[in-house]
Amino acid sequence: MNKKRLASVATSLVISSSALGAELSLLSNLEIEGDARVRGISTSGITSNSDKAKETYDSRIRINLNTTTDSGVKIHSRVVLDNDTWGKTSDKNVEWDEASVLVPLKDFFVYAGRVNDTYGTPFYGSHNDKIDLAFIGYTGIENTLLYGFDYKAVEGAYNSSNGQLGSSTGDGDYDAYGLGGQITIDKLLLGGRYVSLQDNRSDDGGKTFRDTKGFFVDAFASGEIVGLELQAQVQQNGGDKYSGGKKVDLEALGMYLNVAKQFDRLKIGAIAISTEDGYVAGGDLEASYLTSPTNGAIATLGRVGGYGDTVLLSGQVKYDINPELLIEATIASHSIKKATLNSLNKDLEITEYNLGLQYKIAKDVTYKIQYAAASFDQGNLDDIQNAMHSINIKF
Repeated sequence: MNKKRLASVATSLVISSSALGAELSLLSNLEIEGDARVRGISTSGITSNSDKAKETYDSRIRINLNTTTDSGVKIHSRVVLDNDTWGKTSDKNVEWDEASVLVPLKDFFVYAGRVNDTYGTPFYGSHNDKIDLAFIGYTGIENTLLYGFDYKAVEGAYNSSNGQLGSSTGDGDYDAYGLGGQITIDKLLLGGRYVSLQDNRSDDGGKTFRDTKGFFVDAFASGEIVGLELQAQVQQNGGDKYSGGKKVDLEALGMYLNVAKQFDRLKIGAIAISTEDGYVAGGDLEASYLTSPTNGAIATLGRVGGYGDTVLLSGQVKYDINPELLIEATIASHSIKKATLNSLNKDLEITEYNLGLQYKIAKDVTYKIQYAAASFDQGNLDDIQNAMHSINIKF
């Protein structure tokens, strides 16, 4: 990705008074990078929102602004300009998507701002939503990171006009507090954490609040071992959650395993996901084209586990025909208990086939076309067909 350094643009200014006036000093440079995408999507069959057919074009531009000051402080922000559906004037958005700072403090660092909801890893528990995070890390031990954090997904005000937190516009709040650590051994990262969850959101405009408390503990691994690329995570949830207007026990369990091997221009991989009373999502979960909006066009089936306890197995093959052309194929099997898809409420088996091509038109321009099909073991459900093609540009 090309980066444009704008040495003439200051992100920090120091103004000092003198007998001759004010003096401006440049403390850092600004880096601008981003990507643009235009794509067309065609979907037919039974999907998570029961759409029989959908054909649309959309476009998106993301602009990243990054800088490092002379004292080592890193500042990042990202602006997203979405035109989600061409021809639908209300379906567009300009959003200040991310904004964060990282401040080094000898053996510590502080990281704070609006970031992706990844809880520190891109696997189980990653919803790709935005949260506000305050994170402090300790790096005084070689190859080790110890950390604590507080994130807030929803912040509300008191439901009154007493002036303490402003006018009544909030609907409760959602907080999480965590402790964790990770260690790097050779090319493998191993880690774990404990997170306490507090959900005080309101579903009736602030008259009553959920007041539920939960937690999760997990362990994860990422990197390379015995020549294999590895990503793995196990997460156990407990405590309370809010469902159907009341508190119920939370006992969700999620497991994720992704292994791959590179053979010259050929890469072979396998992914296994299991969920109980929960779901999995995230940009790095490419087990299924129909459940990953990042890997595919849209999450046609929705988040893994969001429609019933799920076991998802997939095998993947990628082959670089030449430096410009990549072909990839995936076969996936979904086994779902009491599937809620299309109000089915029965056990459901789905077999999914994916085929894709990527062609590098120029150094920073890629054309991608992908086709996915899913067949159900229930005769009253229409099989899914999903086709997407897109132009992607990095700058």
